[in-house]
Amino acid sequence: MIMLGVVTIEKLTIGHGMIMDALGKVSIFKSSRGLSCLAAVPLAIGFLRFYNVVYAIAVALLVTTVIIAMSDALITRMCARVSLRSWCFDVVVPIFIVSIIGFAAGALPLSLLQQSFVRICITTVMFLMVFL
Repeated sequence: MIMLGVVTIEKLTIGHGMIMDALGKVSIFKSSRGLSCLAAVPLAIGFLRFYNVVYAIAVALLVTTVIIAMSDALITRMCARVSLRSWCFDVVVPIFIVSIIGFAAGALPLSLLQQSFVRICITTVMFLMVFL
């Protein structure tokens, strides 16, 4: 579930990358992404030492991905004057709402039914109903 969040958050700033590419300011954009990516390793080591579970590494990746997305949005705002408010309300909030509904639809059968093939089928159908 954490990795699904990582992939979803990564996709939020694809438009920002395209804007910076069109403006010819790719070096600024990629440099900020690279510097943000440097936080991944120390963050993963710190989370692993503090929590002592392997999932801490995935959480560190999620936190790093959020940092990267925010740095992408801020750099694009500074270079191309893209509104953060419109990005939040037009992109982030709708995706967050759909993700919460999808998570609830997928988690409901998991909490109500015993582990079986029927539960897998019902979970899959409910999850697909949300996204189709």
